[in-house]
Amino acid sequence: DDPLARHLQERPSDATEAKSWRTLCEPTPPAVPASGCYTPRRMAIDAELLEILACPLCKVEVKLVPLSETRRTSVRDKFRDKFRGEEPLVEQGLQCAKCHRVYPIVSDIPVMLVDEAFEEA
Repeated sequence: DDPLARHLQERPSDATEAKSWRTLCEPTPPAVPASGCYTPRRMAIDAELLEILACPLCKVEVKLVPLSETRRTSVRDKFRDKFRGEEPLVEQGLQCAKCHRVYPIVSDIPVMLVDEAFEEA
């Protein structure tokens, strides 16, 4: 049962409208690079989530900050055993505007625990 065919039968339309309807209703396939290997894109922290997250210690807003390569490696090594067969992705952290602690983001999950925070990015 093709929803586009049903739509076109119920309401005749021109080819342009049908094309735009198909674009809106069908899932977009993932981009596949020339190499033929699909690599999922890194998801950023959702803006709405970022608005409600706060430092658990100070209760102050946090901002996205890049992590140094050394910090990324240490966080990745620390969390590797918690990811079964998957390499944790660590690129950014959330820094408190008041105390400047940085909470790591591991595979798109903000780790908002004071014990896991560090003083610098």
